[in-house]
Amino acid sequence: MKGQFVFASPAIALALLLATLAVFILGPVILIHMSPIIRVIFQLIAAVTIYDWIKNTVGPGILSLVISGILIYIFVIALPGLTAALWATYYVVGMGLASMFIWGFTIFSGKG
Repeated sequence: MKGQFVFASPAIALALLLATLAVFILGPVILIHMSPIIRVIFQLIAAVTIYDWIKNTVGPGILSLVISGILIYIFVIALPGLTAALWATYYVVGMGLASMFIWGFTIFSGKG
């Protein structure tokens, strides 16, 4: 054991990963429950995102309005904490994957 780096254990890395995820998942949930302004802004952004996604997937019409209304009621009005946590996790994972791809492209292209 002499000469080894003791602090580089997988348990510490896992604990740091879980702590980071907890901050990014619980942070938006705590913020939307503490501030009504942040909650309204988040609900507007989530409602527009859901409507736009459904309209682009199903097409314009009555069916897209009905599906959007149901999903907006469930995810924006009934479960805003769950939606905020999923939204934040989606963007954190997306940024992490994008940064890995950018890092990989710069390393393997010979410019990094």
